Order: sequence, then C-alpha cells, then structure tokens
Amino acid sequence: MSEHDWTRCVGPGWRALVTRAVAAIEAAGYQVEQVKEKFGTLRIYYMGADVPEVDEAERESGRVCEVCGEPGRMRKRNHWLMTRCDGCFEKGA
Repeated sequence: MSEHDWTRCVGPGWRALVTRAVAAIEAAGYQVEQVKEKFGTLRIYYMGADVPEVDEAERESGRVCEVCGEPGRMRKRNHWLMTRCDGCFEKGA
C-alpha cells in the first residue's frame, strides 16, 4: 500500500472513488503518481496498463458531488467546472 494518502487530494465526496481506484492500481502492481480534479471530474495518473476501476471512478465522479458525495452533475461557476449536488452548489461550495 502507498504511504501517500491520495484521498486528501480531492473533496470528501470523492474519497471513496479514489480509495477503490488506488486499491485496484496497487493490486495490479502499479504506483499512483497523481490524483486531482480537472475540468470538474476526477483524474488519477499512474504508469501501467489499463485498470478499469480508474476509468469507472473518473466517469462516476461526473455524477457524484465532490463536496458531499450525494448525486451531482457538472456545474459552472465563474468559468470553473465542478461536479456538485444542488445543495452544495447553492451554498457556493
């Protein structure tokens, strides 16, 4: 297991997605290089062959609020893309 806590690189709503994807990457014998939000969705970078759980997590992040983990959708605020539920978006989160 990695010594780096990759879940701290994103909001709490995406931490379960990151945990599952990182576990799959490490189980395949690869090492995670970076985890971040980009253009409103999750991005996980690693060197190695395709790990399907990574693609699934990145797709799912476009339907899960990064702040709270509730169902969300892509939003735009001040030229920034983000995935938020109605409540978090209205609060300005």
